[in-house]
Amino acid sequence: MSRTFLAVLAAVLAACLLPGCSDRRTDAAASAAAAASAAGNSLVAYLRGAEIQAETDAQRDTLRQALRDLQTLPAGELRTARYAGVDGQPAQRNLAQVLRGHLAPAAPQTLELEPLLTERETEAGRAALRETLAKLDPPPAK
Repeated sequence: MSRTFLAVLAAVLAACLLPGCSDRRTDAAASAAAAASAAGNSLVAYLRGAEIQAETDAQRDTLRQALRDLQTLPAGELRTARYAGVDGQPAQRNLAQVLRGHLAPAAPQTLELEPLLTERETEAGRAALRETLAKLDPPPAK
């Protein structure tokens, strides 16, 4: 198992052993995010426990596309990828700007593109991406 996974697991278990664990889900998510950040995985720290903040279907679609691209596209394409702005104007934001604009992390932190490109390759990074995508509703039928 990777050190990042073990660090996150330890933080979540420690948070759950505290009295009133069921009432402290946000605290547990923040603890897990802090542990992931300390272990050097800002992608996992940012995504775990993040709240989705998208007001329209178009914003949710943009976030969904950015997360899928992060899962599948080569690093070179991700560096040049552009996504719609909050107002729907095409090619206004890069990947990190989309994530910062539509995901509020459990604990305040920065999010930069280059570390994302490396950390998405880790087991914990792939799992965090899958979990975040699962939180998004499926796209509407056309």
